[in-house]
Amino acid sequence: MTAKRKIAHRKLSMLQLAEKLNNVSEACRLMGLEGLLFHDLRRSAIRNMIQAGVSQATAMRISGHRTASTFRRYDIVSEADLEQAAHAVDAYLTSVGTISGTIEDAEAILKEAQATK
Repeated sequence: MTAKRKIAHRKLSMLQLAEKLNNVSEACRLMGLEGLLFHDLRRSAIRNMIQAGVSQATAMRISGHRTASTFRRYDIVSEADLEQAAHAVDAYLTSVGTISGTIEDAEAILKEAQATK
């Protein structure tokens, strides 16, 4: 058994193994995850941190990103995220009631506007 396999057999985490080998690709291969790239793992880590409620500033410090624009390339937004956001806003607006100055019956006003044209 090679030294690299002995390290893997001690059940190190992917990060620990990659650090010991100083090679993420080799760590992935030894863990049976051949084909994964460092950036795949970085993207997953960032997504997991954001989903867990870690602030962007903290996630950026952990991931080593210096600018928000670079960080956003890794923070992938899915259709499920958009649906969840829409439901959250709807629930919030329902909980606070009608906000002063908003239109309560948009359909009726739209019909009225179309009739006057």
